[in-house]
Amino acid sequence: MQTNSTLKDVVVWTQPQCPVCDTAKKLLEQLGIHYTTQNIASTETKQLFFSTFPGARSVPQISVSGKWVGGLQELKRLLDDNSKTLKMV
Repeated sequence: MQTNSTLKDVVVWTQPQCPVCDTAKKLLEQLGIHYTTQNIASTETKQLFFSTFPGARSVPQISVSGKWVGGLQELKRLLDDNSKTLKMV
């Protein structure tokens, strides 16, 4: 994988003491991808989370440019696919 600056407006929905959330954020940081977090610990943010991702039952949930990606495994696939695309150019 390599740094991919084409990923914009990355949001990681997270909660405290979530090792998988921490792994997703660390991966983005290692690749130099800026992201923001939404912590679902508060009731208001949790309600927004479930209205944004009605089928989601776990965190992290990640969106890129307003489009839902999924969790950590889906993020890894997206980054891997983007890396392969960059190599073909």
